Amino acid sequence: MEPAVEQLGSLPRSCVDNPSNPWNSDDVMPDAPAPVLLTGATGFVGRHVAVALQAAGFEVRAASRDPQASRRHSPELDWVRCDLTEPAQVRQALEGTRAAIYLYHGLGSGPAYDRREASCASTFRQMAEAAGVERIAYLGGIRPHGPASRHLSSRLETGRILRDGRIPTVELRAAMVIGHSSQSFALVRDIAFRLPMVALPPWLDRRSCPVSITDVAAALALALRVPLEHSAWFELPGPDCLSHRELVDRLCSAVGARLLEPRLPLTPRLASTLLAAISRVRGAVTRELVEGLMHDLLPEGPSFWSLFGTPTLRSVPEAIADALADELSPVSPSVESRRRIWATTRSWLGALEAGHGF
Repeated sequence: MEPAVEQLGSLPRSCVDNPSNPWNSDDVMPDAPAPVLLTGATGFVGRHVAVALQAAGFEVRAASRDPQASRRHSPELDWVRCDLTEPAQVRQALEGTRAAIYLYHGLGSGPAYDRREASCASTFRQMAEAAGVERIAYLGGIRPHGPASRHLSSRLETGRILRDGRIPTVELRAAMVIGHSSQSFALVRDIAFRLPMVALPPWLDRRSCPVSITDVAAALALALRVPLEHSAWFELPGPDCLSHRELVDRLCSAVGARLLEPRLPLTPRLASTLLAAISRVRGAVTRELVEGLMHDLLPEGPSFWSLFGTPTLRSVPEAIADALADELSPVSPSVESRRRIWATTRSWLGALEAGHGF
């Protein structure tokens, strides 16, 4: 368990690390010609965060193991070669940057993915320190109300590794991110669309606060701007807390399907085997995601949103509608998602710079 909340300046001590780390908490990080390195830029979250960073006035340097192929897909970004397992490439990619967004996620990359995630995080922290980076923002996972699965444990460990360094780091902890191409949302979507009449296991009654990719993207860009004296972690909940079963039911309602009410005592292994057979998500990833659903994923620590008041977040029905609409788009993010992320980021940034809440 992490320590109880104790106020340290404007931040709860429970989320603050490295109290000797010097950082001017009176200054909001201004626009600067130095670019922001975006790791994971080709992934689901990274593609959306790139839009938010541009809306916030940052020049984006997008990291990819194959920058030539990535450039064909997103020619508007400045692509650099960066394999996180190669320290020299990481150091070169970070050269001249002032801040970085860390989004590497090794789930599905092999049986030792958790060790790979820890190694990559350590390498990135060391190379960022050597390059003189001033801020890191990282999207991690929420701490469950019970034993953490290997997947969630690895997300938390990655955050700890990054926060243990000399660079002020903001770790944002989210449960499910709702959006087209989100693997966890795709799993729930496939249950609703392909198994609506199959009785679901009782552990789907566990609760979480899923959050829209629109709000996640804007929050990560904003994390580079908030006044921060020390490394810190924050919860990033959506506005609606509900069970996974209720989320499936909301998806069923969106397409006119009906969810069967009886519960079947399926073990996680049996459930993941069944879901792997019908889902677009790879079997190995499905098993890890199912293990992470065995306990409530509810926020207990300081909320990122509370630093500035209470912003207007996308509701679960709105986020579901956004994700389903984006499935029809030939590009990702869709034109409408880009507009929504841009408007949200600009609105929240304007409130921050004006010195008052959302």
